[in-house]
Amino acid sequence: MEVDVRAALDRLAVRLEGRDARVVQAGRLSGGASMETWAFEVVAPRAKDRMIRDRMILRRRTVPFDPETARSVSLAVEAALIKAARANGALAPPVLHVCDDEDGLGEAYVMGAVPGETLGRKIVSDPAFDAVRPKLARQCGEVLARIHATPPPPELALKTVDAVAELDRYEEVYRSTGAERPILELAFQYLRRRAPEPVPPVLLHGDFRNGNIMFDPETGVAAVLDWELAHIGDPAEDMGWICTNSWRFGRPEKPVGGFGDYADLLAGYAAAGGRPIPPRARPLLAGAGLAALGRHVPDHVHELADRPREVGRAPDDRPPRLRDRSRPRRPPGAGPMITHPKTEELVQAVALWIDQIRPSLDPRSAFLARVAANVLSVVERELTQGPAAEGRAVEAMSRLLGHEGDFAALNGELCAKIRSGEFTVDTPGLLEALGAMARDQLAIDQPKYRPEVG
Repeated sequence: MEVDVRAALDRLAVRLEGRDARVVQAGRLSGGASMETWAFEVVAPRAKDRMIRDRMILRRRTVPFDPETARSVSLAVEAALIKAARANGALAPPVLHVCDDEDGLGEAYVMGAVPGETLGRKIVSDPAFDAVRPKLARQCGEVLARIHATPPPPELALKTVDAVAELDRYEEVYRSTGAERPILELAFQYLRRRAPEPVPPVLLHGDFRNGNIMFDPETGVAAVLDWELAHIGDPAEDMGWICTNSWRFGRPEKPVGGFGDYADLLAGYAAAGGRPIPPRARPLLAGAGLAALGRHVPDHVHELADRPREVGRAPDDRPPRLRDRSRPRRPPGAGPMITHPKTEELVQAVALWIDQIRPSLDPRSAFLARVAANVLSVVERELTQGPAAEGRAVEAMSRLLGHEGDFAALNGELCAKIRSGEFTVDTPGLLEALGAMARDQLAIDQPKYRPEVG
């Protein structure tokens, strides 16, 4: 059923602030097929002719929630966890109201707006954050310690997952895509052989990284947002997210969020009462990016199709040629039917047109237009760089396997040998070959990605 959110917010304002309250501004910030976030301002009279103006945030689910199959928690549970963590000293936004049937908004809650910045690229490079940036890694450790020390309300019945179970889940996601990627096969093998021993589980945020943390340019960490993936588990998992290279925004030399060092993160965690992270678990801080593989398809690409499923939890929806390159190309000697303009020139023209109209769009549409332009840029790079990259991969895999073949056959055989344990990180030439293949794929998919330093 379609919901008139703007009208519902007007009614909600009266319920929250009194009969003379009114909404003066409201706009959708983000959201895909299953979740929306709205910012709105409420004006209400107070004593002695004084008016108050409150900025609020609405989070609402737009499809029915299935607790049996969902990875996320319900919004009511999310709101309860934020309240519990905030009561324990963790930096989190104030929850003002959990919506019910009277509000007509479905599953939703309202929190107070927290000023600051969540965009990782600004946090790691904007001069406004220069003074506070050296403190951020330690502050992240401190806030994680307070989250992990929060007793989860038992009535919430959160899921408990240890490191091996989490690895199992992400491997299942990977297998479900149908993709075969030797470097991921090797990563799973490597991590399984080095899985840390189980530790006493704690409350985890579940997605502690740039984008879900509000930073103030003067004081640092202001609030931790988006608790939908909260669960019980190993504290190293939460630290792993903020240390994942994908969230460093071009600053790989700063392993914590692109702004800090491991030592500062761990020192802040210990100073705020966090239990020491066992040395065997620490490599997972850098390697935890593997856990992102099931969610690393850019979330907002799925919004363009507005599919009725959880954004960010879907299999890789890119065309097969972009996803795993396992499909045959044109027969040798065959060329495109249309040569003038070239296919890549057509793609580039559409991307340029999107960039031209973007300034005239509303903020959310402008953001999705930028996503669409980025997708077209990936397609253009695949058209221009893909054939050569595939040729180099075929040569590398042929050397490793000792015979020739096409990409699909060689790729499948190499994955099988890694899965069986016949090939390991100690196999001569394997790491070098897979590293080169990964760099070629990144040059197409994420050309601004910077590898880990050291």
